[in-house]
Amino acid sequence: MTATELPPEDRAPVRPPRRVPRGLLVAAVLATVVLAIATFMAFRPADDPSVERLSLDDLTNSPYAPTDLDGSTDAEGTTLPPLTYTTFDGEERRLATGGRPLILNFWYSTCTPCVQEMPAIEQVHQELGGQVEILGLQVFEAADLGLAMIARTGVTYAMGRDPSGEIVQEIGTLNMPTTVLVAGDGTIVDVHSGALSAEALRDLIDEHLVGQ
Repeated sequence: MTATELPPEDRAPVRPPRRVPRGLLVAAVLATVVLAIATFMAFRPADDPSVERLSLDDLTNSPYAPTDLDGSTDAEGTTLPPLTYTTFDGEERRLATGGRPLILNFWYSTCTPCVQEMPAIEQVHQELGGQVEILGLQVFEAADLGLAMIARTGVTYAMGRDPSGEIVQEIGTLNMPTTVLVAGDGTIVDVHSGALSAEALRDLIDEHLVGQ
């Protein structure tokens, strides 16, 4: 039996193809790009010595950060600035060596190289005991972000905060992490930008602090 074709006026209306809003397509592409970048950052090798450089534009948007850093540093050979840092308990403490060599390590919570090197700093801290003081300083962020990172990495060396960037401004760096080696008399003897392994940090200590 041959089917009889209905006249056009009796046929069911054909729905036009559904169009995806252009904005939704753009958002999906952006989300894919962001996910790809996040995946790359999360799975970089643990010994990656790369440095994250803070953007002045980003700092301008932070309620904590100064806007007049140029990213260069001539701190070596100068004296540790007589400034104060804030503990995670909210106390103000003077930045000083106490007559012993001091290592300052500047970091922030979303800095991948900072996270990577913290276990290495902890290892050196455990090995050296009280021979060298180590102080990590969280910069440009709220305290709860720093506390979460400390808990995640499990480090036990002294920690504090430089939320307004006064100390970083004196050192003059935008590179994170930055590690500053200070002799017992308060002289800054070395400024290193980038993640350090435990071996590299011990080498710097042997070169600049031990027996000096």
